[in-house]
Amino acid sequence: MRGSLAEGTLVGGRFRVERLIGRGGMGEVYSARHTTTLKQVALKRIHVGGDRGHEHERRFMTEARAATAIRHPNVVEVYDLFEDEDGSPVMVMELLSGESLSALRARAGALPLCEIAAILLPAARALREAHAKGIVHRDLKPDNLFLADTPSGRTTKILDFGIAKII
Repeated sequence: MRGSLAEGTLVGGRFRVERLIGRGGMGEVYSARHTTTLKQVALKRIHVGGDRGHEHERRFMTEARAATAIRHPNVVEVYDLFEDEDGSPVMVMELLSGESLSALRARAGALPLCEIAAILLPAARALREAHAKGIVHRDLKPDNLFLADTPSGRTTKILDFGIAKII
């Protein structure tokens, strides 16, 4: 398993790591900035090697293919996929600001039905688009529904197509 990336690390020769956003069983997500365009992005980097390395890489590739195939405003956008200098796969995604549905529920408790509907209807529209393209998410849960803050208000984004099934 590869170690975490330090602040300031250059990834792929073009992205400078700013901070760790999150960590999971397969890897980490970082906030980074493109060194030329200065665009802020999220870098998702998985750990390779070990007993489950090939399975993690397969899931990572499935996630990238599924997310880019859907191209819906309520699905996190994937810009690029590459291997970094140490061979770890890296996905370049839009950087979101906000919180997951699970974080909102932990902070605010039970939500009114109208607020739940406003969160879930955009997700349902995105899933309808995914299903029309033969993609089944298979891991939809509050942690994978992100409430992104945008200039026009809060919008739902579906994350993590890592165990999606492409039919």
